[in-house]
Amino acid sequence: MSFEFKGDRAAGCLSEYELDAFWLAGCPADHPLGRHLESCADCRARLRDHEQARQVFEKDIFPASVDAVADRLAGDSHASRLGWLLSPRLAAVAAFGIVIVLLAVVLWQTPGAPGVDSYSGIKGSVGLQVFCLRAGRVFQMNEGERLLPADHIRFRVSTAGPGFVLVVALDADGGLQTYAAVRVAGGEQELPGSIVMDESRADERIFAFFAQRTIDFEQVRAAVSKSFEHGAVIENLSRLPVDLDQTSLLFRRGDKR
Repeated sequence: MSFEFKGDRAAGCLSEYELDAFWLAGCPADHPLGRHLESCADCRARLRDHEQARQVFEKDIFPASVDAVADRLAGDSHASRLGWLLSPRLAAVAAFGIVIVLLAVVLWQTPGAPGVDSYSGIKGSVGLQVFCLRAGRVFQMNEGERLLPADHIRFRVSTAGPGFVLVVALDADGGLQTYAAVRVAGGEQELPGSIVMDESRADERIFAFFAQRTIDFEQVRAAVSKSFEHGAVIENLSRLPVDLDQTSLLFRRGDKR
């Protein structure tokens, strides 16, 4: 099954993933995408928006959460998920809450409007869709489906207005990590970057939180701790006890096909 990207960008313009790839490469003049950017004011403006969003994250969000995340990962059996901190530019993207996987120049686009077999987590004023790249095919994941090692996933969110979106993954053992943290303009938006699935067999629930203010990662961590102290399991933990608009989707893990 093939898909054509249907988003807000004009026909022929670069995708969010292509803009990230160009930025990660250091925006060189001889980059294959450079010629398009020279002639397209819209894409140059979007590239500037990407850079400004990262600067906002590094200034307002990252300092408040990085120490706690590092402490948690120091004893986390799934810390191998963060083995992608290989260069200053990758580290900057990681600080933005995104794992950019560049094993090769793999440019893929998520499908447009969901079909009859698609599933969106929508509760309150935030919606979440998860798309997977597997063996060259892109498709939307339904809740309860299995994520395999080496799958690449991306996110599309919808919000009632402008604000801040935090996407986190909670595994069955209580491990919590950030997948994305970004300001949004409202409406439907594909988040830049992708996550690569590791060899973990622990099922996980992906949460999307939305607020008009910056979201404190520690507030979410405290809600997770409270839930697990009361015997919660992720199969039934569709919401966390935190005063934020939220939605979630549960996914199985492991190599069963």
